Amino acid sequence: RRFPWHGLFIGDVAGQRGMGRGCVDFPVHNRRHVRRYVGDGMVGVAFSLWSIAGLASSVFVMLYFSKSESGPLRATIGKRAIGLVVQTMDGKQITFNQGLSRFFGRGLSSAIFCIGYMMAGFTEKKQTLHDILTKTEVLFKGDDEASTR
Repeated sequence: RRFPWHGLFIGDVAGQRGMGRGCVDFPVHNRRHVRRYVGDGMVGVAFSLWSIAGLASSVFVMLYFSKSESGPLRATIGKRAIGLVVQTMDGKQITFNQGLSRFFGRGLSSAIFCIGYMMAGFTEKKQTLHDILTKTEVLFKGDDEASTR
């Protein structure tokens, strides 16, 4: 017996045509199952809404990280909670384009077993790959090197 949530973490299994190809997939992983729950006329609408929701959430996350790190507080909520700031190598606020580059660079940093993140343990200024590529650094707000605003 299959449940509505069958395939939630499966993605595309054994050649079945699923909507997504990542860790999280549409709760049912092929059109036959979608028809069972939403009817024949709504299959395209269900997949379209799922795609729009995924795209909207991706854009939101991208803008959140880019705007937060390039904004006047120079940090996301999590970074602020532990006292970190993101800045250029000369201590200035990063631009939105640098924040956007940092966001996409995180994908590169985690692409091969997170080696880009592990680089922080071996570089002089403790920078990750996406920090090096965008010429930024992450410091504790109280450090002498971190400029205060």
